[in-house]
Amino acid sequence: MATIYGFSLKGIKTFKGREGEGCQGDIYYDGKKVGWYSDNADGGMADIDFYGEIDERKRMSDLLKAATVKYYAQYPLTGEFSSLEPNEEMFMSELVGFTEHEKELKKYQKDGYIAMAVFRKPGDDLYEYTQLFKRKAAIEEFQKRTDIEQARIYTKDAFVIADEQPLITQGEGEETTPNMRM
Repeated sequence: MATIYGFSLKGIKTFKGREGEGCQGDIYYDGKKVGWYSDNADGGMADIDFYGEIDERKRMSDLLKAATVKYYAQYPLTGEFSSLEPNEEMFMSELVGFTEHEKELKKYQKDGYIAMAVFRKPGDDLYEYTQLFKRKAAIEEFQKRTDIEQARIYTKDAFVIADEQPLITQGEGEETTPNMRM
């Protein structure tokens, strides 16, 4: 399951909002359901609501803030968004995208693909491109490209971002790589 510093989302539902596509789902921390997330795509802030008593809600809020700081220290905002101050709402939106990328790769793995790259082209901060790979050599060639930015290469085990990154296998009988992002 796609997880960033212990946080994951399950049961994501998407819908059309006034200003784009909205979504909502259950927030999990270390495998335990701890809250609810909703972005109504109405131009307002997303709702991040933790369950439990006040102390537990504060603890989860603090953990989410810490995860946000760690994540954006490792993967800073770029392009026209680089001047923004990252917040928990942005983190949750990133987690939604991360979860959707995992779902997409799982679908393509059924057709024999071992990896998927998601990237942007210079000057195009709003649209993501996807490229699929069936061979490790193709991934290595992709990594040499200079006409792209913000590239992320996902393999089947690449959907956990934690303090200690696991090695990621490239496919059966292939070597491993220590990082999912370029």
